[in-house]
Amino acid sequence: MWLLCLESGRVVSLQVSAESFDSLLVRWLHPTDSNGRVEIYLLRYRLVGVGDCQSQDAPGRWSRLLDIDSDQLQTVIKDLLPYSRYQVKVWARTSAGRGQVAMTYATTAATGLSVSLCLSVSV
Repeated sequence: MWLLCLESGRVVSLQVSAESFDSLLVRWLHPTDSNGRVEIYLLRYRLVGVGDCQSQDAPGRWSRLLDIDSDQLQTVIKDLLPYSRYQVKVWARTSAGRGQVAMTYATTAATGLSVSLCLSVSV
């Protein structure tokens, strides 16, 4: 006898925008196919470029796993580098396990400073 345990669907309408020069506002909607009640949302992010430059090296390491209450559909990521590009991923967890990952990119707001050099990000 085979038991099939389906994972939760992907969160819907993942949007990330600059909240300030060093923070991003992340918003999403509940998965349409959650396979049970969402227990918690999980979020990770990583630096992928500074200024107008994309990292020539591998992107930075993923952040620690952030747990977000199931009744929250947004969060702010703080203490980021100004005018920098980040990759953000969010997924839901139910009793069936982690759902499919939704992923996007966003850039923190510029501070009025011009970046004339491409910085190499290595971890």
